Amino acid sequence: MIETSPVIFGCTADPFTPAHFEMVRGFIELHVKVFIIPTVVTYHREGKTPWLCDSDRTYVIKSLLGTLGDDLRPYWEVWDRELKMKQMCEGAEDEGLFAEVVGARRFVHTLIDFCVSTGFRHPSILLGTDSFTHFRTWHRWREILKLAGRICIVPGRDGVKLPEDISADDNLVSHTLMLPALKKPFCDMSATRIRELYRSWGGCQQDYVDDFVNWRNGHISLESLGWI
Repeated sequence: MIETSPVIFGCTADPFTPAHFEMVRGFIELHVKVFIIPTVVTYHREGKTPWLCDSDRTYVIKSLLGTLGDDLRPYWEVWDRELKMKQMCEGAEDEGLFAEVVGARRFVHTLIDFCVSTGFRHPSILLGTDSFTHFRTWHRWREILKLAGRICIVPGRDGVKLPEDISADDNLVSHTLMLPALKKPFCDMSATRIRELYRSWGGCQQDYVDDFVNWRNGHISLESLGWI
């Protein structure tokens, strides 16, 4: 079973990796529209500095998905509204504007904004099991369930098993769809590992994209790239 409603995939990754690519590829190849939403959260975690700036993160996502070809181009889109909001706030004289407009923004706000802006009602939400495990700590998570079509879960590094208290929540389970787990080597991938690898030798976003294309074309292995 697969979703036919549009799918939204919120992504804090720096960078977007082949594992993220695999999470959305199945929908796209079945002609289900996927909206990838890069968020600003990754830049405001304490003690974390980004490798890629916002524009480079967006460039990487578009470049990686672009390798799927022109025929599938209508079935994916990078919805970068939050990054544009951040850019507008950074140009304001009041430094507190970002905290008020973007910093206080939660996923339920993004979901409502998305539905109003695009006209799509009840889009499905794509999550990994690591994110879904903490779903009930999200701001107004019950409203998210009402606003969303389904919560589509892709098991990753943490495997298929979910905490028993989530599995026993009939209301939550009825809104979820467990998808096939990511296969190796994708389930072992880490954006942190890749980010630190390229940062260590001064690599840029274009180096990363070129390496991805070479891997997709079978010219180089993930092991030789050091991505796994």
